[in-house]
Formats: sequence, structure tokens, C-alpha cells
Amino acid sequence: MKIVMASVLTCAALMTSGAMNAAYAQDGDSAPGVAPGISLPTAPDFASKFTDAMKTPEALEAGEAALGKTAAAYAAATTFEDTITMTVAMGERKESQTFTISRNAVGTRLNLQSLVITVMGEKIYIETEEVPDKFVGFPIEESMLATLSTKLPGFDLPFPRMLVDLKAAGTARVQGAFLQAPTLAAFDAATSALYFTSTEGSDALISFDPKTHFFTTASYGFTPPGAPEGFKVPINVSFTPTTPDTLVNAVAFDPGVRKEVDSLEKLAPTPFEIGTTIPDATFKQFDGTSVTLSSMAGKAVVMDLWATWCGPCRKGLPFIGKFAELVKDDKQILVFGVNTLENAKGDEQMAVAKKFWDEQKFTFNCLVDDGTFFKTFGVGGIPLTIVVGPQGTLVAKHEGIDPKNMEGIIAELKAECDKALGRAVAAPAVPVLAPAGS
Repeated sequence: MKIVMASVLTCAALMTSGAMNAAYAQDGDSAPGVAPGISLPTAPDFASKFTDAMKTPEALEAGEAALGKTAAAYAAATTFEDTITMTVAMGERKESQTFTISRNAVGTRLNLQSLVITVMGEKIYIETEEVPDKFVGFPIEESMLATLSTKLPGFDLPFPRMLVDLKAAGTARVQGAFLQAPTLAAFDAATSALYFTSTEGSDALISFDPKTHFFTTASYGFTPPGAPEGFKVPINVSFTPTTPDTLVNAVAFDPGVRKEVDSLEKLAPTPFEIGTTIPDATFKQFDGTSVTLSSMAGKAVVMDLWATWCGPCRKGLPFIGKFAELVKDDKQILVFGVNTLENAKGDEQMAVAKKFWDEQKFTFNCLVDDGTFFKTFGVGGIPLTIVVGPQGTLVAKHEGIDPKNMEGIIAELKAECDKALGRAVAAPAVPVLAPAGS
């Protein structure tokens, strides 16, 4: 699926392993499924932790009162900061993300990793590291969250909204991306634990500190939209709230030389045009050495950008491998896989990519990109296959894969490389049809 910037920003708050990575995984097939190598999660059983006595009207009334004290504690914190760690489990595989909230009299700043939202005065600013030369600015129409919901349809927070929406009432205080329209179903006063259910099938176990009343942990059984009945993704969230005199992460916004735009569509990165010279880039190889794009000058270079979490990438890589095998004796054509946008970073990214590459027994070379090279092209996601000409210009790019003709990219890449090298390009084969009536 080809994702435009508006969708990326909308999905940024839904940073489950599947939701976050789906924003960057593109193909032409929207049918639901599980990417190869990812096992289905085991649904958490929160309800069994609560006795019948914890589900009585009296217990629920006490739970509502406790929830009110928590809301009051957040509202009373004139200077507030929280570092929130979220871990998503998909079978044996776990992925973690960290967010920060900073709030004081100046405003509020949410850092959702690639997406940063700053509220100051009567205006909201949205920045993303994917587009360093622009930012979105628009006025607050009712409240921060109400405005974001209007400007980013479907937007919600990956944590209870009361952390930033001090006017939220009732159980809506704990509503968020993983728990829509929650209902308090049980309360354990001894452990300060609240159990919530919801109409869409998700549920949650949320605990607070009995002294400060701030949240300490939240565990979700998240049912994604369109998921089969009973399917739940385990998501564990931990909170580290503080009320310092001075914020560690200051609430501030500096536009610098960036251009302000008034819509998410205008925030989209500028596509890299065919024929443009690609800036030099440095990649790591599995043996620890580095290689530059400029060192490949004079040859046609095919690069397939991929990640281990990307289902379409995993489907398409074997066909890049077939192309590499086809041209392995051609000294003027180089073929590489380029691991990018991996959830792991640094040495861990190298290890994750190498493990996958070795398991697949690919015989062509793989390079590792920290994401910088991918961002050059201003596209919505991976897989991205590019052809770089002998003079370092972009000759061709293939965004996503065609699930109905994955084999077709082999002939396309061969023709594009031949053209870049000034060779005669063979005409596509024309099927021979039997005479009518034969």
C-alpha cells in the first residue's frame, strides 16, 4: 500500500510493530495477512486477575473515584514530564518505542519519535524528521486533541489521553489509540489496578501509584481494526512521570529556515526526480567495512531497499536475487540489497540484517543504511528499488512491488541497466498467437 505523508502522520501514534511498519511497507495488495517470520501473539487474559468482588458496583464506584484522583494529579502538575516506553509483542518477537511528554505554562510537547507535536499559545506545530525543511502550523480550534483529530483523521495517542488532555472526563481519560470507548469493568484497590473493556474488543489493565496517583504501567490486549475475532496484540507500556522545577525536554519551537505549510499534504517530502544526481552516501557492509556510492561510478547499480519487518520486501527480495544471478558475470552491473528503516540501530541493525540475509541464503551483497539514504528519495515507503547510472544519476525507481507480476521486475531492471550503460535494449518478447480458428 502506498502511504502518503498524511497517513504516515496519522499512523505515527499507532506505533505497534505492525502499525508503525505498515506505514512504510508498500505493495499493491491490500489483503490482510501476517508477514513471513512473524508468529501470531498470545492474547493476554486480564479479566482472570480480578475477583467477582472487584467487579461489584461498589468496587467500580471506588475505581471511578481513584481515576478521578489520577486526573486531578495530572491537572495539578504545573510542570510535568514523562518518558513512556511501549513494548509490542508478536509471538517471540518484541519491539520497543519510547515517547516523551513535556508540559508547563509555556505549552506541551509530544515527541513520538519521528513525529513531534508542539503546542504553544494558540497554535500547534507538527514536525517530522522525514521532512527536515518544512513544518505544519495551524491554530487550535477547541483543544489540542480535538484539533489534531480534525487535522489528522483517526489520530489518537498511544497512551491515556488524560496525560495531555486535562479536561477529559470519565473513562475517556484513559482512552487512546489502543483502547477506544473504554468501560471500567473491575478495580483492585489493594494493587491500585483498573481493568477496562471496550466495544471494539480491546481491553487493558492500568495501574497507578497510590501515593502520587500517576500511572505506572498499562498493559493492553489490542484488537486492530479488521482483525479476526479473538485476535489481540499484547502491548505493555511503562510510565516514569516527574514534576521537576525545570523540564529536561523544554517546550520550545524554533522554525529556523524551514518553510511553514498549512496542511499535511504540503508536508510530504519532495520526490527525487529521474535524472537527478544522487548525493554520495556511505554504507556499512556485513564484514564491518564501509563503501560509498561514489566508488561505484562508471557502473549501473541496482539497489533494493528493504527491512526484516517489511512483508512486501521479503516477497520481492528473491526476485532481486534472481536478477543478481542473471547478471552476475556482467562486470558493469552491481546489485545490492540495502537494509534500511530497521527497528534496530547500529550494531544491532547489522546483526538483525545479517541473520536474515544468511537465513535466506542470498548470494548477492547487502549494505546497511541507517535511514539517511532512504530519506533522500522522498518516497512513502519500502520496498524501493532504484537503478543508479554510471554518472551517479537516478535512472529508474520502483516503489513497492506488483503482487500480480513480481517476476516482471527482472526484465525491467535488465532493460534499465542496459539503457543506462548505452547498450541496445532488447524488445519485450511478443507472444506468438495461433491463427484464428485453428
